[in-house]
Amino acid sequence: TISDIRLPCQVSYMGDDARPIDIDCSKCIAVEESNNMKILDNEIKESRGSGIALRGEGSYDCLVENNYIHHNGFSGLAISFGAHDNLIQGNETSYNGIIWGGASGMTTWQSGDNNVFNANKCHHNQQTGEFWNDGNGLLIDGTSGRTIVTNNLFYENEGRGMGYLWDTADGHFFANNVLYRNGYREIFTFIIP
Repeated sequence: TISDIRLPCQVSYMGDDARPIDIDCSKCIAVEESNNMKILDNEIKESRGSGIALRGEGSYDCLVENNYIHHNGFSGLAISFGAHDNLIQGNETSYNGIIWGGASGMTTWQSGDNNVFNANKCHHNQQTGEFWNDGNGLLIDGTSGRTIVTNNLFYENEGRGMGYLWDTADGHFFANNVLYRNGYREIFTFIIP
């Protein structure tokens, strides 16, 4: 369990024993090939990269709950490269994407199935850069598996409230989300057959 961190942090974990593997400032908390991790009640800020990253097929059954993730260079929270069956709940992401383009408050990229985003608040995430301009509340991207998005609040993001892009899997489920005053569109879909 990683909890009650209040300063900018740079800790990475890998493997079932969840031992620290590196410390740098390109990410705050990175869970790589680890399962059953709990990231609870933290303030995560000022990373050059993502605030929290869950990566790899071995990253599953993780709980990310009640974190305040803000002012990070890339996305506030990123799930990628096969990470699956994770619960992202009750977090607030804001003012992320302040250094790199292509960032969102929360994002999936080539993730596995059954990642759940529930009761999160995503606002004021930014578009940066000349080529990759996102700044979304949530972006499901790059052949991500089935994703469940319920009871979230997406507002005043520079990009979209929610985006669903590329060749993503069938069966995504969206319900009871509130989206308003987002810069580009509330919901955007673009699918490559």
